[in-house]
Amino acid sequence: MPIISFKQVLNEYNAALTLLSGYGLRVKSTRLADYRRVITRAMSDENEGRDFSSRRPEIVNALNEAAEIAEIAKLNPAHLRDREVVRKLKLISGGRPVMAAEGADQARDYSLEFTTAVALQQENSFGGFSTHGGDLTIGEAKNPAECKRISSLSSLPKRLRDVREQLIALGEAGNPPGLIVLDLTRPIRIEQGMIKADSDDDFGKQAEQRLLAYLDNHVMTLSNVLALIHPNVLGIVARCISTGIAGDATNIRQAVIWQACTIHEDGSTEDMLFRNLARGFGPGELREGSKEDIDEASARIIVAPRRGKRER
Repeated sequence: MPIISFKQVLNEYNAALTLLSGYGLRVKSTRLADYRRVITRAMSDENEGRDFSSRRPEIVNALNEAAEIAEIAKLNPAHLRDREVVRKLKLISGGRPVMAAEGADQARDYSLEFTTAVALQQENSFGGFSTHGGDLTIGEAKNPAECKRISSLSSLPKRLRDVREQLIALGEAGNPPGLIVLDLTRPIRIEQGMIKADSDDDFGKQAEQRLLAYLDNHVMTLSNVLALIHPNVLGIVARCISTGIAGDATNIRQAVIWQACTIHEDGSTEDMLFRNLARGFGPGELREGSKEDIDEASARIIVAPRRGKRER
């Protein structure tokens, strides 16, 4: 797991902003400019030997958001030709620097759409952005994926209801069944704080276990699963970007973990379709409820059985 330097992040972030600005993305006087300022200051403090521990939450937030923008810049330009897609791209700079605790955040939802597209693109599974009112699609069958970034635990139930209704509406309009993509980075960071690990292996374990625990305790509850079940709603793929330190306080690490959770009976038509679609989100063998070490800070897919069936 490589060390992340402020200089490296800043260079990649600036390159991404320059590229995306060519599509009309506004940077000046937006949250994107604020992240650059925060990272630049942190780099200066580090170089001068000044203590910046009191600003660590602000820095971690900036690093996470900058990583997402840098990831968006990897999207194949062929997918940025549609006028509606470019319109969404221009809006990702909106909102406040720190995600609000309540309510929808259109800019960050759009941002998640683009980073999800990149994750699927890396596995040759991206079906393109939706032309039927949804977010994006998976594979040749164009199964829809509806993306939501969750701001807090209290906002989760409504966000799940909203995305379920969206998938049902898409199905009624003639689209195939789809899945839900959730980003849980902020609520997990609020609940559990920044990772402080003893080693790279420990960091990887903590990053994976945090997402598994949050899903188990708050998302894949019996009430949520029962409320979600519908032939057009196949399951949830969740993401968490974990940033923290491993060993020395200057050794910054970042891991992106994807976790897939089926909501239908094991072996059912919906369950098998979901598992097939979930393979498009990351490399490695599809595993059920495994808590093995994360090999590197990259996307990995793990399929977790429904609540109550997971092996401990």
